[in-house]
Amino acid sequence: MTHLLMNKGELNNIKAKYKEFSSLAKTVDTKTNSDFKEVRRDLTKLVRVGERSVKDLVDAVENVELNRFKYPAIKDSDLTGRKKTIEGTSLLFTYLLTYLLTYLLTHSLTIRYAKFYA
Repeated sequence: MTHLLMNKGELNNIKAKYKEFSSLAKTVDTKTNSDFKEVRRDLTKLVRVGERSVKDLVDAVENVELNRFKYPAIKDSDLTGRKKTIEGTSLLFTYLLTYLLTYLLTHSLTIRYAKFYA
């Protein structure tokens, strides 16, 4: 199992890579620029690690909910708070992946159309 919690440093790293990716996407030739390719690769890895962490959290919360009698020390309010945190973090990763995939698909189609109409 991966880390059950992503710390603020890990989330800040993802946000920083996202900003760098967005900036490079607007300012460099993304097809040939090695910095862009490296940032894209790093961001994709970070998002996938984050997704696995969220899945582990979901599994842990479900386990506690299904076996409530085994975890009497965990308050319902703590469980509810954890679920809200998971939802927010999950939305962040969904957004990042959607952005990456949309950018890559759009960029790929733009290159294909340019070659087709050239």
